[in-house]
Amino acid sequence: MMSMSATGGSEFPRAVTFANDSFYTQTPPDCDRLSVGALAQALFSTFEGPNVIDRMGCINRSRIGGYSNLGFGSYIADSIVGRYCNFGARVSIGGYEHPQNWLGITAYQWGKSTESLVSAATQVLLETHPPPCQMTTVIGSDVWIGDNTVVKRGVTIGSGAIIGAGSVVTKDVPPFAVVIGVPARVLRFRFEPILRQQLLAERWWEMELEELADLPFHSVVECLKILSMRSMQGKSP
Repeated sequence: MMSMSATGGSEFPRAVTFANDSFYTQTPPDCDRLSVGALAQALFSTFEGPNVIDRMGCINRSRIGGYSNLGFGSYIADSIVGRYCNFGARVSIGGYEHPQNWLGITAYQWGKSTESLVSAATQVLLETHPPPCQMTTVIGSDVWIGDNTVVKRGVTIGSGAIIGAGSVVTKDVPPFAVVIGVPARVLRFRFEPILRQQLLAERWWEMELEELADLPFHSVVECLKILSMRSMQGKSP
């Protein structure tokens, strides 16, 4: 059994809610560039496409750029994700953060999931308490996040970054940084500073795969030369 609804979105065609309750990969009827694996869900989210949510994954209240995919059993909430990102298995991004300075840590304090536990009058009273403010997590383009990684809410991960498996990311990550650990720390950068600047300026990830297919991917320098030439030709009168 599957459930699905769609409403218009400002940047991508529509916001989708689609629960795949089957053991087979499904495509939402009104979002044909989204592939949803067995027992996976897309909830109140927008997808540029093409995108993949692997088995038992969930994307909730988020905006996902083209060619970005979520691995097995992974979860994204309240996040903005760029293009050409890949997230491994059992990754958690933007998980809900419970209050540390309230009387308690439970969501019962603002009436979440308490309807069957208290009277109607008490439920109304609990709902007068606003839930804690939750920050948005922002992930750039061309970001790889390894298996079993946790990315805390409100973190910004720059384009081109790599997050090592099993890391806990509690602070912002610079573009093209390779980070690992608990808490995650910068191990090194993928490229020298000047190359990083050129990549950020070129923004190749804004192109479609069809436009990139003939590039010599193994040589970043050669790719940048070709892209720069194409850009100059495109600007010629």
